[in-house]
Amino acid sequence: MDRWRRDPGISELLAHLDRPEVYGNLGALTKSDLRQVASELEKCHNSFEYAARNYFWIVNKETGDTLFNLWPVQEMILDTLHELKSKHQPQKIYIVKARQLGISTLAEALMAWRAIYSSNIRSLLVSVDETHSAELFSKILHILDRLPWWMQPMTATREYKEGIWLANPNDKMR
Repeated sequence: MDRWRRDPGISELLAHLDRPEVYGNLGALTKSDLRQVASELEKCHNSFEYAARNYFWIVNKETGDTLFNLWPVQEMILDTLHELKSKHQPQKIYIVKARQLGISTLAEALMAWRAIYSSNIRSLLVSVDETHSAELFSKILHILDRLPWWMQPMTATREYKEGIWLANPNDKMR
């Protein structure tokens, strides 16, 4: 199987869970549906590749809105991160590169994955200027907004100047 092709059955699962009578209401799902949702969340938690190829949408300059599919240089960086992790080493790498290689998009997708599917995560992505920073911010919002309704995390804030804070927006229930 192609590492970056959507897994069989995901499109059907999305269509099944997006029925009008259940859309946006976890309480209306059957026990079987809830088990499927829990299984998908677990798979996404365990694998960046699984979450990205099945649920992370980005805007590609050539093809428009598309599921995340790594380019060779992004694959090389992701493989390096996996190798460092397998050796129990810090997953920090410095990348001196040309523009338009998709490194920022990979970094944003990795940050989104960790923040969505893990708890107590803080991340920061900076850029050389405010215009590019705003563009990076909008890419992460796009990933969040295109997640299925049953996978979208609660957001307490999602303002450019304050950042994205994934938490229950109700202070008393947080």
